[in-house]
Amino acid sequence: MKNFDIIYDVLNTLNSSNIKNYKFPPTEIFSEGWMLRLTLNWFYNNPCNHPLAFDNGANWYSEALLTSKFKRINHNDKLAEAETHADGVIGNFEIGNNGKGDLKLMKNGTQFVVCEAKMFSSYSKKITNSPNYNQVARTVACMCNIITSSNINLSNFNNIGFYGIMPESKLNKEKTFEEFIKKFHIKETVNNRIEQYRNRADYVEKKEWFNNSFIPFLEKIKIESITWESIINFISDMDLNYGIKLRDFYNNCIEFNKPKSKSSIS
Repeated sequence: MKNFDIIYDVLNTLNSSNIKNYKFPPTEIFSEGWMLRLTLNWFYNNPCNHPLAFDNGANWYSEALLTSKFKRINHNDKLAEAETHADGVIGNFEIGNNGKGDLKLMKNGTQFVVCEAKMFSSYSKKITNSPNYNQVARTVACMCNIITSSNINLSNFNNIGFYGIMPESKLNKEKTFEEFIKKFHIKETVNNRIEQYRNRADYVEKKEWFNNSFIPFLEKIKIESITWESIINFISDMDLNYGIKLRDFYNNCIEFNKPKSKSSIS
C-alpha cells in the first residue's frame, strides 16, 4: 500500500479545538483499538521485561480471528458460535491463510499472547447461544483451540497469556474484570459450555478436549488485568518522548469515550 499521505488532511482535522471542524467522529481514532496498536508497536520495537514484551521473532496483529471449538457444523446448529476477534495478538503466527483475518500459529512458535483492550466498556457476559459464556472464558477457550487444532505441543510455548487492559478507574470499579479472569471461574464457565452438548454426538469429543487439552492449557496460561496508566508509566521510564505522546493520546481516548452523564441526556 502507498500514498497514505492522502488521508493526512482528513486526520488532521482532529487537531482543531472546534468540534465543528471535525470530518469524522474522533472515536474512530481515539479508541481502545488504536491505543492498543500504538502500545504494541512500541513493545515490538523495544525489547524489555514486561508482560507485553515480545519473544524473538514474534510479531503482532490487531483484530485477528481466533477459531472456536464450538464452531457451526451445519445451518441448524443452535449451540454454535463464530470466531472471536482478538483486539491484539503477540506471538509467532501467520495471518490470512484461510481467510483475511484468520490466525495460524507457526510450528516453531514460543509465544501466544492475546490482549483485550477496554476504555469504558465491560467484558461481554454472554453470547447468543450461551447466556453465561463470558468474553474472557470464550477467548481463552479459543486460544486453546488454536493450539490444539494446529497440532502444536503445549510444552513448545514459554509465553502464553491473556491480558485485559483498561483504565485504572474502570478496573477498580468493575468487579467482573477481576471475577472473570479467575482460573476456577474460567474452568467452570468452559465446562458449562461443554455440558450444553451433553445430548449431542460430539459431546464426548468436546469433553475429552476439555480434560486433556483445556485443563493443561488453563494451568499454563498467564491471565492478568493491566491498566493503561501502568503501561504508559513503564514506556515513559524507557522512552520519555513516546510516553508523553502516548499519554496525550490516551487522555484524548478518555475524553472522547467517557460515558455521558445522565443529566446530559434529554
